[in-house]
Amino acid sequence: MMTIDIERLAVDLDYWNAVAPEGATHLINKNNFAKWIDGIKQDFVEYEFKANQWEPSNYNWSLEKYTKIKGFHVIAKPTKPAAPEWDGAGLPPVGCECEVIESDGLMYGQGELGEVIAHVENTAVIRMSYGLGCFEARHLRPIRSQAERERDTAIDHAFSKLTEFREARQVLGDLYDAGLLPKVSEHDREEIISDATKVMDQDWVLTEKDAAIALYEAGLLRKTEKD
Repeated sequence: MMTIDIERLAVDLDYWNAVAPEGATHLINKNNFAKWIDGIKQDFVEYEFKANQWEPSNYNWSLEKYTKIKGFHVIAKPTKPAAPEWDGAGLPPVGCECEVIESDGLMYGQGELGEVIAHVENTAVIRMSYGLGCFEARHLRPIRSQAERERDTAIDHAFSKLTEFREARQVLGDLYDAGLLPKVSEHDREEIISDATKVMDQDWVLTEKDAAIALYEAGLLRKTEKD
């Protein structure tokens, strides 16, 4: 069997059509076992693709059974081509999913994730959770990964604890007192703040947001329940 990009197969209809035999509705995959099947033919009798043709499956298992048995990976035929990629420059292409972000002049939609369905003049039309919206490129960004979201949440949470940018030591004291610097024992406050001050002593750390970012990158912010 040819080498198949399983992750791409699950989301890209064009790729599925290029590698799957005609009529296939699912791919069953487990270790060295792989079977294309048609779960629709002849009252749901399964077929497997062997010797370049469809044949009734010897197993005759239902799709539901495959999904319940540990280790089997059931991949259904996707319904649409993979969304085009966008690097954040200019308007996102039609079909791309993106995120609405806060910036000057934004009237609605902050934090919404949606698909671009059209371009109107210099805006992208986004299908949001509660309707359509038109946004200029400056109000949009590529959808963040889970790790990126956790990073931004930690930084924003730390930033919210700082009232004004003062001496680095005072800023770190605020963060420690807010429970955002790691705590090993009751006597570690001065030691931890001293180590974090070295991270803060960089030319680019000029604002409170810079401070939060520097500490996050150094692993000196810890996760807490968001207030």
